Amino acid sequence: MTNNKKTGSKIRGIMKISAQLVGPDDQSITLNINLNDSKDPNVPLLLPPQLNPIVYQWSIKIYRGRNMRIDADWFSKIDPFIRVTIGKNSIDTEYRDNTENPEYNTNLYIPSNFPSMIREIKFELMDKETIGEKLLATAHLNIKEFEKLNSWNQFFWLNF
Repeated sequence: MTNNKKTGSKIRGIMKISAQLVGPDDQSITLNINLNDSKDPNVPLLLPPQLNPIVYQWSIKIYRGRNMRIDADWFSKIDPFIRVTIGKNSIDTEYRDNTENPEYNTNLYIPSNFPSMIREIKFELMDKETIGEKLLATAHLNIKEFEKLNSWNQFFWLNF
């Protein structure tokens, strides 16, 4: 992930994650997807109306972040949390107070239809403020490149 406001900015920290696509036969899931929303890239446009889409979910594990030295707060370190977005669906980790090395060890589940038009997973490093939140850095994980790595059950590091 790099600084959100600067093109070509230096690496600001790293985050350990893993991801996998979980299907309906893999485990029981409860999802809420609006299949009538034609602007949602999760809605399969070419699927005949008499067929129901196959609903999957992404299982994203956020382990930890390291060396998140971002000058966002004047008198303390950041209060980081990670927002993961796939299509129009996003979910946040809990924030960690005043740290450059947050430990999350949490699983996030995000619904997705198959086939899908989604091509990337977006990770945003956020800072919890007294009022609201601030975007600090963004990383994009190309799903096709991720599939080529055959890394569904392995962890990897994302650069900030």
